[in-house]
This record gives sequence, structure tokens and C-alpha cells, in this order.
Amino acid sequence: MDKYQKKFKEFKENMQGCILQVWQELSPEQREMAEDIIMQAWEEEDTQGFRYSDQQLLACFLSNQILYPCSDAVFKAIFLNDEGYVLLKDLICWTVFQGHRKILNLTVLPSEQNISVFGDKIFHCDIVVVLENNEKCNIEMQLTHHEGLSSRMVIQAAKLHVSQAKKGLEFLSIKPTLSLWIMPFDFTGFQGCYSSARLRFDQDCAKIMSDDMQFHFFEFSKALAHPEKEGLGLWRSFFGMKTIEDYNSLKRKGDIMSRATSNLASLSSNSAFRQNVVEESFKELGRRIERGAYYEKGLKEGKIEGKIEGKIEGKIEGIKEGETKGKIEGLRMFLQLKFGEIGLQLMPKIQHIQDVDKLNSLFPLAMNAQNIEEFEHGLALVLANTMV
Repeated sequence: MDKYQKKFKEFKENMQGCILQVWQELSPEQREMAEDIIMQAWEEEDTQGFRYSDQQLLACFLSNQILYPCSDAVFKAIFLNDEGYVLLKDLICWTVFQGHRKILNLTVLPSEQNISVFGDKIFHCDIVVVLENNEKCNIEMQLTHHEGLSSRMVIQAAKLHVSQAKKGLEFLSIKPTLSLWIMPFDFTGFQGCYSSARLRFDQDCAKIMSDDMQFHFFEFSKALAHPEKEGLGLWRSFFGMKTIEDYNSLKRKGDIMSRATSNLASLSSNSAFRQNVVEESFKELGRRIERGAYYEKGLKEGKIEGKIEGKIEGKIEGIKEGETKGKIEGLRMFLQLKFGEIGLQLMPKIQHIQDVDKLNSLFPLAMNAQNIEEFEHGLALVLANTMV
């Protein structure tokens, strides 16, 4: 283990960027634990032949403490790997039905059936179940708020609802479609952590036009409006826990929380699962940056610049320029997150690339690169092709 201790000493001396920031926030006890876990990871590297980035090493430590229950893979595993779907039944009981209806039976649809297609847009549903009376319920964990989220909610619900329609089937036999959206941010603007929406008449909001599509919102960062709804409060605490103290307190609060925290602990101690979660989180971060706010911001800036020009040519060039700026800014952010300050040293080279397709090709390179040297090699090939 001596060689790993020496390696760890060098690792600490060379920390920079996000790695250094996270390390400085750890307590002395956490740093000791991190040292053990990171050295174990290096030992795995030597025996199994794969390589972690520095960012992944520290993420391995953090996730070893307790995996974030709201991340995509963890959320699905907690509920779908649970025997008898006990946790899923309780979650639906308290979030969709506010404790008024106990779920006795449900059927989880295979993941390949949980895809809705609208034009060339593909929506992947997190979890879709069929309840006892054939109601379909779509359960989504949504961690980020973005433009068009409301449209996505409606489209997914509509496609799921339409999937019930079969030739010769009477409309009366079509059951309501329920959509549960679990979110850590304020989407509705209401104070309590639970709210719902249906199709209502403009002239009388109290009068429901149709119950066929129901939307249920569980914004777990908000306060519990009705303390008597204890089950809803427990799920709010589960998704919102931030420390190991929160975890230890929650696991003693009844059979459901004991089961949920036990499932989470099992996942957190599974090194293979943890590694997959870390890798997927970086890839998803890259995808979000690529298509996210910086891209949209650049696109909007380009449109404004084009309009100021007052010419069609100006608009087109402005949009292209804004799109390019957005891509470059997204790459800058991702390289800093993954490789630290050393990643930013490549930005002058990247800024010479004005072709959007070539910039797009750099995102998967950055996501999959095991180290900065591997990404730099791929960048050199792109630049060489640019010079031709």
C-alpha cells in the first residue's frame, strides 16, 4: 500500500479546479476515509485494467458515503429492484393519492415500452406502471428546470394516454393516465410540496372538464403543508436528505423508510454499480451542457444580433455565431469540471474551431476520455481536419 500512499500525496499536491474545491469542504474524518477509498480504487485499476479520472476518484468517495437517491440510475434501482414493489406502492399512495388510496397491486412496464416518439423527438419515461384498475402511471424524477418542461410533461402524458386506444375499443373503457413528477425545485409556484393539475374550464376553475390526464407534482424541497400526511413527509425527507446524519435518522422511522434506506445502502456499497453511476453522471452532465443553457443563451444572442442587423443574412450569421459561442462555452465548462484547470489550457485551440459539427464531435471525446492526454489527442485530429 506504500506506493499508493506516495501516489496519494502527489494527488493532493496537484489538486486543482473542482477537485480542490470539493476536497477543501471535507472534514478531517472524511479526508481520511477518502484517502482509503481512493487508494482502493487505484488498487482496482492495477488489478482490473481500467482507469479513473481524478474527478471520478473523488466522486467515488462521495458516492461511497451515500449515493444520491434522486440520480437517475439510483432512483430506478431503489424502486425497481425492490421485491414486490413495496416502496413504489407506498410512494404512489402518498404522492399521487395523498394517502387516501392504498396500492395493492401494480405491474411495471418493460423499459422498451416506456418510450414515446413525437416527430423526431424521443422521450424516455423513468418508470411506468399499470395499477389495479388499469390506470397507467408515469413516474419521473426531474432534477433540472428548463424551457419546454411543461410541454414535455403534456406530450409524455398524451402519448401514454393515446397508447391505450385500440381499434374497436370504446372510449368509456379508457382509463385515466397519471403523471407523477418528483422535483427538487419550485415548478408550480405554490407553497406546499404537493400540488396537482387537471383539464379545467376557463370560466369555472372548480369545474373539471376531464380527469383523463392528471398531473401530480412532488416538489420535495418545499415544506409539508399538511403535517398529518406523515407518509408524504417521510418521502420528502428521503429524497431531500443531504448528510449521513439525515440517513441514520430516517432509517429508524418505520418499515418503509427502513426498507428504502437499506436498499440505498446496498446500492452504495456495490462498487460496480457505484462506478457505473459515476460514469453515467459525467456523461449526462456533458449531454446537458451540450444541449443546455449555454447553447440556448448563445442561440438567443445570435438571434438578437441578427435582428439588430435588420437583414436576413445578418440573422442567419447571428444565429450561427451564437450557436458556436454556446458550444464553446459548454465545452469550457465541461472540461473544467472533468479535468480541472488543465482542461482550460486547451480552450485557445478549441476557440479556433467555428464549425458546429466539429465542436459537437468534441463532446463525446471529452465524455469518454480517461485523461486529458486522450482528449488532447482527439482534439489534435479534429484540428488537423479543420486545417485541411
